[in-house]
Amino acid sequence: MDARGRLYFMTNRGVAQWTPENGPGPNYQTRVFSMNQGLPSNECNQGAFYRDSAGRLWVGTVAGAAVYDPALETLPPVRSVVLEQTRVNGRPFELTAGQRLRHAENNLAFEYALLDFSEPDAIRYQVQLEGYDPAPSAWTTETRAVYTNVPSGTYTFRVWARDPHGRVIAMSPLAFQVLTPWWLTWWAWVGYVGCGFGAVYAGVRWRLRALERQNAELEAKVAERTAALAAAKAEVEAQNQALAAAKTEVERKNAALDEKVAALEASQRRADRIFSALAEALPGTVLDGKYRLGRKLGAGGYGVVFAGEHLGLQRGVAVKVFKPVAGNDSAEALERFRREGLLAAQIRDRHVVEVMDAGVSGEGMAYLVMELLEGYAVREEMRGGGLGVGRALRVCGAVCRGLAAAHGVGVVHRDVKPENVYVDWSGGEEVVKVVDFGIATVLERGGGGGLETLTGTGAVVGTPAYIAPERVVGGEYDGRADVYAVGVMLYEMVCGVLPFGGRGESGIRVLLAHVHDVPVGPGKMVAGLDEEVSGYMLRLLAKDAGERPTAAEAAAELERLADKVAAEGGVVRSGSLEREVSVSDTIQETLGGKAVAEGDATMATATSLSPKPAATPPEMPSSLTAPTDGADTSDTTGQPR
Repeated sequence: MDARGRLYFMTNRGVAQWTPENGPGPNYQTRVFSMNQGLPSNECNQGAFYRDSAGRLWVGTVAGAAVYDPALETLPPVRSVVLEQTRVNGRPFELTAGQRLRHAENNLAFEYALLDFSEPDAIRYQVQLEGYDPAPSAWTTETRAVYTNVPSGTYTFRVWARDPHGRVIAMSPLAFQVLTPWWLTWWAWVGYVGCGFGAVYAGVRWRLRALERQNAELEAKVAERTAALAAAKAEVEAQNQALAAAKTEVERKNAALDEKVAALEASQRRADRIFSALAEALPGTVLDGKYRLGRKLGAGGYGVVFAGEHLGLQRGVAVKVFKPVAGNDSAEALERFRREGLLAAQIRDRHVVEVMDAGVSGEGMAYLVMELLEGYAVREEMRGGGLGVGRALRVCGAVCRGLAAAHGVGVVHRDVKPENVYVDWSGGEEVVKVVDFGIATVLERGGGGGLETLTGTGAVVGTPAYIAPERVVGGEYDGRADVYAVGVMLYEMVCGVLPFGGRGESGIRVLLAHVHDVPVGPGKMVAGLDEEVSGYMLRLLAKDAGERPTAAEAAAELERLADKVAAEGGVVRSGSLEREVSVSDTIQETLGGKAVAEGDATMATATSLSPKPAATPPEMPSSLTAPTDGADTSDTTGQPR
């Protein structure tokens, strides 16, 4: 700041001088000193600025130092504002004070200038066409004012200029008039009114004669139509009698159909009661001669999960017994379940729940045998306050390791989400496992199909918030659809919200967002997030599957990024997960946790619900407690809701 209270700022375009102006509010006039005023370079350094005892300002630039002495500043004489040229309808026109223009000469352009050539870039202008503009314009560098279709009236054109030193100079006002066209004068309106009265009178007379002719014609047509309507009435009455007879027949058939529907519903209710009673009686029995069933861990609409024991190996297992429903009780459906269970059992990886056996007992009950886990779903850890960035990268890297093993044997999960990622402590150390490979979906759908997928074809199966774009549009897909779901899960872990559908939208709206919308950059959601981590998260969410990595590639890269975050030593917490209700919960409440086009009960491992206390890591959710035996507290995965 100099002695006159003016502020100076060093910029890459020179030295900006702010001079306070009188008036309400913080108003400043800006003037920029550049190479045109003697600076060695326009590139100035804010830190290289000094004011000496004499009040001189020293400025450092990339080309050397410069000095400015406000005491030597002198104001040049005030210059005049002149009207350089006037154009009417695009042509040069000598417009003088008091001149009258025809009504057609109403497109005006004024060119003006302040005769000061010292700093032309610092000059500002303000104009007003009194009688047309309600107020003067804002200060601009524009030296031309254009007015089109100026209505008739008397006008005065005014110009004000503000020189580089803040002085305002006014141009002599220019008054002129735009005349009214002859067809809008008072005597023209009198003629219009007279012609109008004459036209109305002639029209009324012509209309009266036309109405008389039409009346005669209508009377003849009425007589003709009356006879036709009488004949049509007789025909309609005959048709009504035929319709009444048809209605009686339809009502008879509908009554018979209602009786059949009621019988089918009663049959289904009996089947439900029989299965419920069977589920209560199964604990303590031996299934297929190999598995002794223990307490019930959970039940859902399509099956019951029991804690069990392999009699031959004396090993604890989780056994899911599937409930027969319409469409999954055929011989073809049971054979498909058996073959796909064998395929799922081929996945051998420590990050995938082990499917030990699958089959149909001698009593006709389809079942699935899995390892018994001890721990919690990742969703529980997210609800406990969120995951750090490094933790989220580690978990998703382990998920990709498991998915890579599944993809290697031709299995696409299609429902990767935090609820299907389990933190297991049964071995004394933490192991992230992928659960629920959707075999239950096959039983629900029934029908044929090969082993290309673990569920049927022709429907979008999964949770809408995690479905890849190529699956939404019904295109071909592979394991990179699962990688997309991992990207959604990682985004939710790091940012605290889903990339799409974060405000409780409907399932259809969320699916369309996967295809058309672009997610907000993670770096904008989480302060201090590593740019490489943010960029890789967006690559996992690429709309084109070809731009995404495979599960194996993603696993390696996520683990590398986790090591990088750990090595940097910064602890970046993920975005807030504390909201009224999570988007995933909202979607499950809206769609009932089912698939968009088919309600599929998902397959997952059961939990023993009692992890070892000593193995529980710090600041993690405690293990889930076992539900009361017989209570329906979980879905078909056996995980409590």
